[in-house]
Amino acid sequence: MLWYLFRIFQIFILVILPNVTFAKDFGSVVNSYDIAETDALKMIKEKLSKMQESGKIEELQKKWQENSIKSANRPKDATNIIKRREATFVRYYDPSITVTENLKDHNGIIFAKKGTRINPFDKLPFNYQPTMIFIDGDDEDQMNHAINLYEKNNQLKIILIRGNIIDLIKNKKIRLYFDQNGALTNKFNLQYFPSLITREGKLLKITELAL
Repeated sequence: MLWYLFRIFQIFILVILPNVTFAKDFGSVVNSYDIAETDALKMIKEKLSKMQESGKIEELQKKWQENSIKSANRPKDATNIIKRREATFVRYYDPSITVTENLKDHNGIIFAKKGTRINPFDKLPFNYQPTMIFIDGDDEDQMNHAINLYEKNNQLKIILIRGNIIDLIKNKKIRLYFDQNGALTNKFNLQYFPSLITREGKLLKITELAL
C-alpha cells in the first residue's frame, strides 16, 4: 500500500513540476507577498499597541536614554593595552606619507605625483607646535599631571584614552578630548600612559612619561 501511494506521489510530481517550473503567471506570487507584508505590519502595530498600553515602550525609551548618556560619558576605551613607564622613554614618529596615486587640483593639474613622499611639516610654519598628552582618565595622578602641564601651556590638548569624560570636564573645569575608537592611539602605537607628543623638526616626539 505504501509503495502504491509512493508511485502515485511520483506521478503527481512529474505531472505538476513542469507546470510550476515554466509557469508564466506570477500574479499569485505577488499577491502572496502583499498579504504577508500586510499581515506583518498588522502584527507589528498590534504588538506596539500592546507595549504602549503596558508601559513597556516608555521603559525601553528610558533604557535607551540611560545607555546613550552612559556611552557619551564613558566611551569605549581607546585601547586594551594600558601600561605605565617606570622610567621616561622617548621615541619618534615620522608623519610622512607616500602618495599612492597622482593627486590633482580642481583644474586637473597634478600637484603630487604617485610615489612622492610628503611630510606635512614641510608645508606648516616652523613655529607650529602641536602638543598633545594622552592619559588614562581613571588615573588621578595622570590627570593632575596633565592639568599642571596645561596651566603652563594652554595650547596643550589633553586626550583621554579611558575615563568618564563628561564628569571629568565638570569636576576639573577644563576642556578634554577623547580618542574615539582609538584612532590616534593606534596611529601613534601608544601603549604607555601618559604619553606626551610634541614636534621636533619634521618629526613627532613621543615621550612616554614616568610619574
